[in-house]
Amino acid sequence: CGKLTYFVDSQLLRMEDKPLLQDGPNSLTGEVINFHIRENRSEVEGGKERVKAIFMTPENLKVQ
Repeated sequence: CGKLTYFVDSQLLRMEDKPLLQDGPNSLTGEVINFHIRENRSEVEGGKERVKAIFMTPENLKVQ
């Protein structure tokens, strides 16, 4: 991202300016990504740019 703000009290990372959150082949993009460190979860906000999420599953995973 082009801008990262860390809020100490709430342990929140706010990513702006073309943020990309990636874990292996999985990725999230949007206008703003908020990552809640304590809860290990993220929120993606759209706006001018659409939210894009790519999640890959292991090849041996059987989906029904």
